[in-house]
Amino acid sequence: MTRVDVYEQINQVVIEGLEKQGLNWFKPWKDSNGNIVAPMNHVTERNYSGSNIFLLSSFAAHFDCNEWLTFKQITFLKKKLKKGSKSVPVYYMNISFKNKDTGKFYATEQALNADGFDRNNKDILTLFTLKEHRVFNVDQVEDLEPKRVQPTEGSEDGLEFTPNERAEAVVKGFKSIPKITHIENSAYYSPSRDIVNMPEQTKFVDSDSYYKTLFHELIHSTGHNSRLNRASLNEIAHWGDKVYAKEELVAEIGSMYLTAYCNLSPKDGDDNSSAYLQGWVRKLKDSKKMAFEAMQGATKAVDFILG
Repeated sequence: MTRVDVYEQINQVVIEGLEKQGLNWFKPWKDSNGNIVAPMNHVTERNYSGSNIFLLSSFAAHFDCNEWLTFKQITFLKKKLKKGSKSVPVYYMNISFKNKDTGKFYATEQALNADGFDRNNKDILTLFTLKEHRVFNVDQVEDLEPKRVQPTEGSEDGLEFTPNERAEAVVKGFKSIPKITHIENSAYYSPSRDIVNMPEQTKFVDSDSYYKTLFHELIHSTGHNSRLNRASLNEIAHWGDKVYAKEELVAEIGSMYLTAYCNLSPKDGDDNSSAYLQGWVRKLKDSKKMAFEAMQGATKAVDFILG
């Protein structure tokens, strides 16, 4: 499978999800304590990372858990798939090597070392190739129980602004956080001034909606050249261009991740997102790498804020 094919498949998942469900295509999984949990391989108990977090979490909306395994692992456990079960893709970066002088190819670093070379040798070219695996959800396997405690649902939305302890901790824990002002009745991040402006808290329909909007702007701020120096923020030529659309996707997915982390249920999330979701979808159709890179950018931004 070529890299273009991989990007196309990832893109299609995001596009179809956005068109059909808005940002509800991504299901943020939480444990019984309200902590966000990444999709996990049931056998190795390792969390999936990067864009696989969002891809598997979107597929997991159809199941009762967010644990996955390959057909080979199912066979190893001496289990059987339920009739009609279909696999879903996950992607990883395969690293191989090539000797520029001899043209010899090495599938692994061990093979390279065995031939007397080191990956840092000037004659050795490192090759990065996206590979695909197919996995099944634990719910698709007969007589197999998930290992994690299942998420508990529900939180009450207040009608007046009430500070949320966990959300406040996220904001205060952002070590290089920009200045937050409440001067104008609009939410935005200004890279040139490195400030986030927010409407007054009482302007929002509920407290959770305030935090979701704040998280969106804080995700933008992680792209500042003093922080992650994200190209999708710093290379915007004008409002609505492809780079802008990508940055908006980074910010919105990142804010959803933080919203889930804080166990919030904002009332106005879908309404506020719908106006520019369709614009994102149009831009995504024009760029095969955009969805993949935006999801990775969101993950890095959230990790940066949470430290």
